[in-house]
Amino acid sequence: MIDLLVVGHVVKDVLDDGSYRIGGTAAYASALGRALGLRVGVLTVTSRDLLEHPALASIDVRGRVVDEPTRFDNRYQGSARAQRLLSRAPDIAAADLPAEWRATKLVLLGPVIGEVDASMARAFEPNTRVAACLQGWLRQVDGDGRVSARPFQRFDARALLPSLEAAFLSPEDLQPDERDAAVNAWRALVDPLLYTLAEDGARVLRGSANSAHVAAFSANTVDPTGAGDIFAAAYLVARGDGLEVEPAARFAACAASFIVEAPALQRVPDRASIARRLRDGERNPSTSAAL
Repeated sequence: MIDLLVVGHVVKDVLDDGSYRIGGTAAYASALGRALGLRVGVLTVTSRDLLEHPALASIDVRGRVVDEPTRFDNRYQGSARAQRLLSRAPDIAAADLPAEWRATKLVLLGPVIGEVDASMARAFEPNTRVAACLQGWLRQVDGDGRVSARPFQRFDARALLPSLEAAFLSPEDLQPDERDAAVNAWRALVDPLLYTLAEDGARVLRGSANSAHVAAFSANTVDPTGAGDIFAAAYLVARGDGLEVEPAARFAACAASFIVEAPALQRVPDRASIARRLRDGERNPSTSAAL
């Protein structure tokens, strides 16, 4: 039996020299769960070489193997990312979910390009905590493979959000002129909606009016990739441990501050590291920690 399940494509993030790094919410969130001492499973559709990647060691990976996984080309200018989709693996179907995983305590849905159907949120036992990173449902791809935020009205929020323990998104997931409208509409459908704001921390939105701010933790940002995935997984684990919403969000912000300090998955924190930074680290919205 596993404690944490992450659902989504394990992907290849292609580098300038043609090599790749493993990526996707499934890779980052599962690595964090493992570092925190949980038994972790991943449900995915990906290639054999990614299934055998060292980053997934000791993680129970299930799903289908394909010749061509989802691949992205990512370019950063500061914290802004320009992304192209190079290839896309098939969707992850509810039929792919092993029966013994339907009673998993914690589930994080983390599609990267809409590969998880909203019905997956209702495929688990009633006492399962199901959360979701919304980014993958909010993307569109043009004829040249360029990835951008699609109009928020095209996302069927009512089919997903009321089934969730929590939902996560950032301003980059939305078109700039639609951010306020989207957040105001969706915060009424899920409690909480966690809106991560890079060096400005995160907003914890509860219902139509209540909100709180969680400051970022100081960090020397080297690579912001995966910080939102770490935040989401850490929040879900903290809630499973019994923390209330705002303390869980602070735990998540602290965990996310580690992953940005080195490329890819080279600085995934364990519980002791997070505890020390929670105790000693300065939370400062003006520092360069990314969420």
